[in-house]
Order: sequence, then C-alpha cells, then structure tokens
Amino acid sequence: RIAVAHNGMLKLIDPEGGNRSTLVVLPGIVQPTWSPDGERIAFVVSGGRSLYVIDRDGSDLTHLLGPAPHDSIGFWSPAWSPDGSRIAYIASTQWNKVDRWRLRVEVVDADGSNPTELVEAGTCYCLGFTPGLTWSPDGASMALVIVGPDEGYGLYVMNADGTGLRFVAEGANGS
Repeated sequence: RIAVAHNGMLKLIDPEGGNRSTLVVLPGIVQPTWSPDGERIAFVVSGGRSLYVIDRDGSDLTHLLGPAPHDSIGFWSPAWSPDGSRIAYIASTQWNKVDRWRLRVEVVDADGSNPTELVEAGTCYCLGFTPGLTWSPDGASMALVIVGPDEGYGLYVMNADGTGLRFVAEGANGS
C-alpha cells in the first residue's frame, strides 16, 4: 500500500491505483511516511503546523507535536528511526524578524514524548528549497539536506545524536 496525502485526506492506495481507503481527514495533510514495520504512518498537518501518527488501519490517531509557534514554518520531513522508536524532523523559527527561518533537526519519541533538538541546521528563506532528512539503515547517522552553518545548502551527514555534522555535497534538494 502507498500512503498518499491528497485534498486534506490521508489515503492508502494499492500500487496499481485501486483499493483506495481514507484513513483520516485533516486540513493540510502532507509528507506521510511509513514506520519501518509498516504499521504506522507519521505526517504533518496544516502546512507543517502539527505532527501526527496514525495506525495503518486508521485507528489510534496521535497528535505528537504542535501547533508550531506563530514565528515558525512548522515541522517538516518526518523520518522514522530504523527501529521505529523515534521520529526525526526539521523544525523552524523565524530568524532576525524577516522571512528567513532558523532550521533545527529535532527528534521525538514515537509516542510524542521527549522532543529534543539535535543540531542547528542553518537558515533559509526556503523558497524553492526543500530541506529534508533520512536515517541511515543502522540508525547510527542521518543524511540532511539543509542550508548548513558553513558551506551553504547541500547534503550533510551527522551522527544520530546530532554530533559530527559534516558537509558532503553542494546543491542537493529534498530528502
């Protein structure tokens, strides 16, 4: 099954396009991502203002984070840890009272507890640029597409605890 966000609905669709079912209706659902075991789906709502998790059968809708502060563009690019215990995401706050955003990589336990900032991920206007992140298969590190502190936007890698942020390649976009 494929999780699809469409017109305020989170749907499951077979790869052939049939057997469609709606799990939940909430305004502005985007960026659904499956848990490693395929039993849960994390997603953001209302332009990134909140982070939710739902079971694949549409039960147990859980509000993990939000609403994001008004000086924020919210939460983006949720990514499950390989063991399914945590979800990493990009968070933001307005920077210097202009339309520029300070980005952070944060992680939260899959039940919504223990939100923790891992690393500052630079600033951006975020127009035409999509920050993103993903975990390594062993859970020891993360790959980030961010506007980093020194090299500008591109691909960075860091340890899963937020240490060792290093620039890998320029000009990357998305996760």
